[in-house]
Amino acid sequence: MLDGFSIIQKALPGYIVTFVQGVTKQELLRRFGGDSTHTWLIPCGDLNALEEHEGYREYLDDLFWRNDKRFQGNYAVWNRPWIQVGECGDWAFALEREITSEGIRPECLCKVSIETRAVSISRNGGNGSACFSYAVNGVLLAQFDPVDPDDLWVGDPTLVQKLFRQATVHPESDGYDDMEALFSLAEGIGVCFNREALMGQMLTGEIFPLP
Repeated sequence: MLDGFSIIQKALPGYIVTFVQGVTKQELLRRFGGDSTHTWLIPCGDLNALEEHEGYREYLDDLFWRNDKRFQGNYAVWNRPWIQVGECGDWAFALEREITSEGIRPECLCKVSIETRAVSISRNGGNGSACFSYAVNGVLLAQFDPVDPDDLWVGDPTLVQKLFRQATVHPESDGYDDMEALFSLAEGIGVCFNREALMGQMLTGEIFPLP
């Protein structure tokens, strides 16, 4: 079940969700370059709650007074590189706004998939474009826009065709929906993402992009 996306699409116009199998949410935060010593519990996508969190404001003040390069001269939470992590089944997942875009960067996908596998789904809140990525043990095997999966950014067409068959999705069929195709592709790989995984408070931290 991937009905967790119904919650995310209401909370955020643009998003990236990266799933990694067999790791904890704390480990996923670390793999993304997150600061595990500064985390907060915030509802899914609720940036107002994060901005009002006393601990978060103190964290930003501390970066400012120490002239830490991570402050980047920016107090606005909407422009900060935050990430939320959770778990569903044997998958951990990371939710980020498209402003950071780590979950579609080949360097990040290769790192988070070491000794396991990773799937990321992204949607651009401005133009509605989407992206599907699949990496295994440090290698990005496929990355493409589901509107035209034959136009691969990265990958082997034979593998992509196998993923579509596995998901029982046919891009050439009438009624093909690109976002529904993304969800089916992830589900075909085994990803679990139900609504319950997004209920309550989510572990939230800031990440600092990989070089």
